[in-house]
Amino acid sequence: MLGFTGCTSTEPAGPLEGLPYEVATYEPSGSGGDTALLTGMLTDQDGCLVIEDEQGEHILPIWPRPMVSSSDGRLKIAGSTYALRDSVAVGGGFADAFETDLPEACASLDLSRFIVAND
Repeated sequence: MLGFTGCTSTEPAGPLEGLPYEVATYEPSGSGGDTALLTGMLTDQDGCLVIEDEQGEHILPIWPRPMVSSSDGRLKIAGSTYALRDSVAVGGGFADAFETDLPEACASLDLSRFIVAND
């Protein structure tokens, strides 16, 4: 399992271009966040990157923008490259309402939202 709790780059992220799915992000206003742990597998649901947990539930992760980027059509999270079906473990917390503009493919999903911590 690949994990990246507590890791983020201080460098600005590159554009999220060339990915076959959209990624939900937010602009962090500081560091920190909830410390719940979400583990599962990265998957594409209707054109949006989600995490499928051990119970098979799809959850929409909302990533701190500095943590995610893409290069050559590959997703990078906290500096490491990930593909669909890779296992991940992320810290953060569930939120019913969160102020951010979600990509169209992600906004249309009726899923629990997990705000990935920015620390």
